[in-house]
Amino acid sequence: IITGNPRIASDTADFGTGVPNGLTLKGMTLQYSAGNQYILQWDAAHPGHNLTLENVTLTGTSNGNAGTGVLSDIRNADGLTLNNVTYNVTTTGGAGTTFLFGSGNDITVTGGHYTNGDGSQVFNIFDSSHTTVTGATFTGARIFLQNANESGSTRSLFDGNTFNGLGYLQLNQSSHVDIHGNIFT
Repeated sequence: IITGNPRIASDTADFGTGVPNGLTLKGMTLQYSAGNQYILQWDAAHPGHNLTLENVTLTGTSNGNAGTGVLSDIRNADGLTLNNVTYNVTTTGGAGTTFLFGSGNDITVTGGHYTNGDGSQVFNIFDSSHTTVTGATFTGARIFLQNANESGSTRSLFDGNTFNGLGYLQLNQSSHVDIHGNIFT
């Protein structure tokens, strides 16, 4: 359990030693207390690859980066995997994306529960190829997939998810997306 305002980042300005690749975080709870920074950041100039969060819980409150409510910045992060992640962070400033904002190839979400904490989307995934979201629950949480799979060489999949409490899936200028067996209540 890490309290305060834990940050998962590949920002070379913070660490100065390059970018982690193949990083897996397992069985952790990250508790936030109204911090004023990204909680998840893959540096746009030096993106990391193959980040996995497995059985990780994120909870508490955060202002997001500079009080905007945006809690992450992921750019060109290939191989981002969220496996049985529980996300329930309430943003206390702004109205941005609450958890995942970014682009990359092979973004995979399996299981888990995502709750919208006052942001417009819980996931905003753009300019990506091959996004797969299966078996997850989204309570009051919107997924926004935009400009995905434009080349047509890959497909994205949304299968067996549950959207409730005004949670929904929004596709914008995306192609080659398969949607099967989802429940919307």
